[in-house]
Amino acid sequence: MAHSLVIQPDHRHFPFLLLDKKADLITNIRMKQALYDHDRSSGYGLAFSLKTVKHASDSCRAVPVSLTAAEHLLGDKENHFPTEDPWIQYIKELLAVPLLPAPDGSWFFQFIPLAVPTEIHVVNDATLTSYRSEEVDWQRWLISFLTCTSPFKTKKQKLINDLKLYANYEEISEWASQIHKDSAITAPLPSPYYQLAIQVMNNDWCTETFQMELILHEPDSNRSEWLLTAHVRELGQNKRVPYEEIIMGNHPFSSNPYPSAKQLFTRILGLFSANEIPVQASEGQLELSEDSMALFVSDIVPLCKDMGINCWLPSSLKQEPDLAIRMQLNEEVEETFSKGPWITSDISWTLKLNDEEMEQQLFRQLVEEERRVIHFHDRWYLWNQEEATRLLNEADQTKPKTLFFQGLREQAIEPQHHGDSPKGREPSRQIDVNRILDSMRTHHKPEVLEPWNSRLRYYQQEGLSWLLGMRRLGIGAILADDMGLGKSRQIMAYIDHLIGDLKTSRFLIVCPSSLLHHWDQELAQYFSDDWIHIHEGTVAHRRDQFQSSKTRDHCIHVISYATLVRDQALFEQVKWSAMIIDEAQKIKNPRTQQRKTAAKMEAAHTIALTGTPVENHPEELISLSELINPGYLLDTAEPEYDRDLKPDLIKQLIRPMMLRRTKEEVQEDLKLPDKTHHHHKLTLSFEQETMYKAVVEEMFDQYEEAPDPVKRAALFKTMMKLKQLCNHPAQARKELGLNRFNPGRSPKWDLANELLSNWANQGKRAIVFTQFRYTGAMFQEMQLIQGNPPVPFLHGGLTAIQRKNMIRSFKDNPDIPFMIISLRAGGFGLNLTEASAVLHFDRWWNPAVEDQATDRVHRIGQKQAVEVHTLMAEGTIEERIDDLIQKKQQLQEALIDGRPLPLWTLSESELRELFSLQP
Repeated sequence: MAHSLVIQPDHRHFPFLLLDKKADLITNIRMKQALYDHDRSSGYGLAFSLKTVKHASDSCRAVPVSLTAAEHLLGDKENHFPTEDPWIQYIKELLAVPLLPAPDGSWFFQFIPLAVPTEIHVVNDATLTSYRSEEVDWQRWLISFLTCTSPFKTKKQKLINDLKLYANYEEISEWASQIHKDSAITAPLPSPYYQLAIQVMNNDWCTETFQMELILHEPDSNRSEWLLTAHVRELGQNKRVPYEEIIMGNHPFSSNPYPSAKQLFTRILGLFSANEIPVQASEGQLELSEDSMALFVSDIVPLCKDMGINCWLPSSLKQEPDLAIRMQLNEEVEETFSKGPWITSDISWTLKLNDEEMEQQLFRQLVEEERRVIHFHDRWYLWNQEEATRLLNEADQTKPKTLFFQGLREQAIEPQHHGDSPKGREPSRQIDVNRILDSMRTHHKPEVLEPWNSRLRYYQQEGLSWLLGMRRLGIGAILADDMGLGKSRQIMAYIDHLIGDLKTSRFLIVCPSSLLHHWDQELAQYFSDDWIHIHEGTVAHRRDQFQSSKTRDHCIHVISYATLVRDQALFEQVKWSAMIIDEAQKIKNPRTQQRKTAAKMEAAHTIALTGTPVENHPEELISLSELINPGYLLDTAEPEYDRDLKPDLIKQLIRPMMLRRTKEEVQEDLKLPDKTHHHHKLTLSFEQETMYKAVVEEMFDQYEEAPDPVKRAALFKTMMKLKQLCNHPAQARKELGLNRFNPGRSPKWDLANELLSNWANQGKRAIVFTQFRYTGAMFQEMQLIQGNPPVPFLHGGLTAIQRKNMIRSFKDNPDIPFMIISLRAGGFGLNLTEASAVLHFDRWWNPAVEDQATDRVHRIGQKQAVEVHTLMAEGTIEERIDDLIQKKQQLQEALIDGRPLPLWTLSESELRELFSLQP
C-alpha cells in the first residue's frame, strides 16, 4: 500500500489522515476496514466517511484516523498495515521516548531521535500542503496527539504517583496536582524544585539538588539591625547548612554546592541593588535597617520565591496584620429637650491589630512617626501606614449620629457581606452601638402627660412614647399607621409634650395643599390660634406672616410642598424643633424639587407620616429613610452594599425607625363599627356594547404598523375611552342635555342612582368616588333635575378656600345627602365620618388608593356601620384588567405602581384579551 500519513493539526477527534492519491474507492474502504477492525462502537469504521482533500488542481479521498485508530496503527507490530511512510516509523520510535512536563506544565520529548523525515504532509481546511520538517512545529502537533492516548495517560499517572512521594514540598505537590488535572499552571515550578521533580520522574536518586534559603532574624539586645542569613539545603535529604560553612568547604554533601550557591547569593545581592535597598553584606549574611527589612519582605521575598529561593520569616511578618478601628458610642443623658435630643452620645475608639487592642495615644504616635515596622506586645509587624492614616482620619471625623446609623446598618449587613471577605479578614471598622441600643430597650419610656393620657387610645399612647423615644435618640421616625388610626392626633400630642418642655419652639408641618385646612382644623382643637400659621396667600402676605411669627415663643407652621419650594429661602433659615412630613410618600422621588427642598430643612427631629403600606415597596422605604435619616441606607462610603440590599434586608434595617399598626391589630382598642363590602357586576347596555366593540376595532385597525409613541398614545386613549364607556355612553361622547339621564343607557349609572336614593330614604349620607370630572358633574345635575338639594363635588380644580368651605358645608349640613370626590384629589387626609356609605363608581386599580378613600369614612369618630359598594361592568376592561394584573407582573407594575413599563410590548392576543368585550 502507498498510503501516507497526513497530519491534521489541532484536530481533536481525527489527528491524522491516511492518503493515497492513486487509490480507488475500494482500496480506501479496505484500508478503513483494516484500520477500524477493532472498533465496534464505530461500526468498524462505517460511522466515518472518507474525507475529500484538495491538492493543487486535483482532489482525492483520504481515510480519517481517530485517536483509537491511531493507537492501533502505531502499535502495529505485525505489519497489518505494510505502509512505507517514514513518519509512521518515526512516530513508533518516538513512542519509546519519555515525555516529561516542563516547569510551565507543557510536555516535551526527553530526547529526539536523529532520523527526522525530511518532508511532512499537513491538511488545513481540506487542503493538502507539503512542508520541509524544519519549517513547521511538528513536535507540538505530535505531542498534542500523544498526550491524548491511553499509553501516555498510564505513564502520566505513574509520574504523578512518584511525585507524591515529595508531597511535603508544597510547591511540587501543587504543580503535580495541576498537571494531573490538566489545569493551567498558576506559576512555573522554580528551578530547584523542578530539578528534584525531574530526578524523581527519571528515578534518579543519586544526583543532589540544592536550594538557597534566607532566614530573617529579629533584632535582639546586642543588635539593633535585622539579620538575614543564607543557607544551602539539599532537597532530596532535606539537609540544611549555613552558606558560610559552604564557603569553607564544611558540608556533608557528595557534590560541591558552592558554585551554584555563590551564583545565587550574588543574584540576591543584585535584587537588593536593583530595588535600591541599602544593606550591609558579609560572607553569608546581610544586615538590614528597619526600612530595608520592610522592603525586603514586601519587594524581595516574592522575587526570591519565583527564583526558588526559600525565605523564612518571623510568623508575625508573614502576613500584613488586620487593622481595625473599634468604635463605641457612649450614652450621656440630658434631663430636658432644651438643647435637643434627650440622649446624646460621644465616640470612644481603640485600634485592633489582629486581636490585640492598641490605645489611641500609641496609635497616633505610630501614624505620626510614619513607621513601616512596629514592635507591639513582643511581636514585630509590618505597618500599613496608608491604611492606618485612613482609619485615624475616619475615627476623628465620624459624627456620633452617622456612626449610629452605620452601626445599625452593618449589624444587619455584615453577616452577608463581610463573612466572605478575602482570607476571612475582619472589616477595617467595627462599630459597637450596643450601649445605645440597650438604652432604647431599658431607658425609662417617656411618660404620656395629662390630658393626653385620657384623650389618646392605648395604641396612640404607645405611638406617642415611641416618637418621643426616637427623638431622644436623635433618629428620624416613620409613623406608618393604617389610614384612620389617628396619626395626626399623635402628632398633636407630640408637639404639645415638646412645647411643655421647651422655652421656645418652632414646628414645621409640610403636607399636600389639599390638607392645609385639615391640619388647621386639627391644630385649632388643641393649640392657641396665635401659634398656628397656615402659610398660604400672596407672596407679601406669606412673608409678613412668617416674620410676625418670630416674635412668639411657640409657633406651628403648616405649608404645602409647592409653597415650601417657593419660600425655601425663608424656611431654611430656621432650626426647627421638629419637622412633620405628612403623606410623605408623595415626595418619594428624590429627584423632584419638592423632595430636594424638604431635605434642605434643618430640624432637630424629622417625622414622616404615611398611611400607604410602604413596607411592601423597598424603593419607597429607602426613599423615606433617606428623607428622615440621610446616609442610613444609602451609605456613600460603601455604595456596593446599596445595590445588594434585598427587600427583606431593607425591612430589617428600617424596622427600628418605622412604626406601623393596622386596623386589625388594634381593633380591640379601636372599636370601629363594622364595614361591609358589596361588589356589583353589571352587564353593558346594547348601546354601550356596540360602542365598546367599535372602539376596540378602531384601535386595532391602526395599531399594527404604528411606531411605539403612537402605540403608547393609542393604548392609553383606548383604555380611558373604554372606562368612560363602562360608566355611561354619554361620557364617552361628551354629551350635554337631558337625554343623558334616560334610564337603560347604563346599568351602572342606574344602579348608582338607585343606591343613592335608597340611602337618602334611610337617612344615610354617602361619599361617591370617581376618577372623572364629567361623572361628578352628571351626579350634581341629576340631583338638581330630581329636585333634591345640591351636592358638593370636590376635585383638583378647586382652590384651597373652595375645598375648605365645601368640606365644612358637608360636615355641618346634614341635609346634603352625599358628596362627590375625585379619587386622586380627595382620597387621602380627609375626615368624613358624617357619611356611612361609600360608592366607588369607577375603579382605581391600586387597591391601596381605594382603601385610603374608603377610610375617609371608616375611621376614628365613625359611629355607624359602614357599607362600601364597588361597581364593575362585566366582561369589559374593568374586569379583565384585574385578571391580567394577577398574571402579568409587568402589567401590574405599569398600571398599579405607575412605572413606565410599555403596555405596547404586549402581543396582539394579550391586548385583545385586555380590551375586547368578553361573553
